[in-house]
Parts: sequence; C-alpha cells; structure tokens
Amino acid sequence: MRDRLRGPEAEADGSSAEVSGNPAEDNSGGFGEFDGAWIDKKPMVISRAVIGTFSKGYVIARRRRNYEALLHGLENVPGCRPLNPELPDDVVPYMFPIWIDDLDRVFPRLEDEAVPMQRFGQFLAPGIDESVCEVSARRSHHSLQLPCHQALSETDLALIIDRVRRAVRGQSRPASESRSASRPREKAAVT
Repeated sequence: MRDRLRGPEAEADGSSAEVSGNPAEDNSGGFGEFDGAWIDKKPMVISRAVIGTFSKGYVIARRRRNYEALLHGLENVPGCRPLNPELPDDVVPYMFPIWIDDLDRVFPRLEDEAVPMQRFGQFLAPGIDESVCEVSARRSHHSLQLPCHQALSETDLALIIDRVRRAVRGQSRPASESRSASRPREKAAVT
C-alpha cells in the first residue's frame, strides 16, 4: 500500500527512491513513524510564528472552561459519566473522556448526529483482548473522547451536550432540528 501512495523517483544510479511529496517524511526516511533523529530539530519558522500568535492564557482558560461545560452539561445523565470528574489546577485538557454504558447502541447515533468525537480503541490491535489488557478492552467498549479545545463556541458545546444526552437517553432529534425540516418539500403532482 505504501508503495502505491508514493511514486518512484529515479536516482542517479538508476535505482528508484520513493517520494511522498511530504518534505518531512521524505527527509526523515520514514512513513510517519517516530524518528529519534528529529527530536532536537526546531519547528519550521512558520510553525513557530503561528504558535507565537496564540495567547497561552487564553488557550488554557478556554479549554478548562469547555471541559467544565461538558462536565456540568453531562452530569446526572443515566448511562454515562465523565472518566475524570475533577480537573486538577495544573491540567489543560484537549479532550473530555466519558464512559458510556451502552456505547454499541449510542455510538452510531452520535455518528449520525455528526458529533465530533474519538472512540478509544475503536479498532484494537489484533490479539488485544481482556486476557492481554482488560482495561483497554473494556474501555474500547465504553469510552469516548469529546473535544474541549479552545476553538469551540458555546453553541458548539450546547449542541454536543444536547446530542450526547439525547443519544444516551435513546431520544430522537427534535422535529425542528430534523434534516428533513431543512429540506424544501416536493410539490405534489397535480393529476
């Protein structure tokens, strides 16, 4: 598969070297794998410039605020609970991990509702089961991570909370929010 994604490029000696079009990948000799030789390299100038434009205090405050909003918005919902109900003062979260008792039923509903999320261990490596790692196997059947990054608006958070609550409770989308409500109705044929 990797060979089909990368086109061969002729070397001076007639052999071919694979090129991905990604300079970091081409120069590191890897296909996205960790390469320790790059550990002491500085980020590109543009990356440093972009990072420099962000206020660390703003990012910290927004992520913590968003985590707390998800925590309070999803508390007391039967069938789900946060994995970390307390946010230590020195933690800046990126995701909000949540345990859902009946994830096999809830997950497809959340996907249908376009809830942004990551499912822990959705695809476990072959051979990973309860006998190898009970915690990973169990979490793969019950854990989700919801975003709480700084770019989320209050509206985004309210939608995520509402859709998770309804999916866990087995409720449908309100008619005012249904996909068909936003589509124009077809006119009946006149005969």
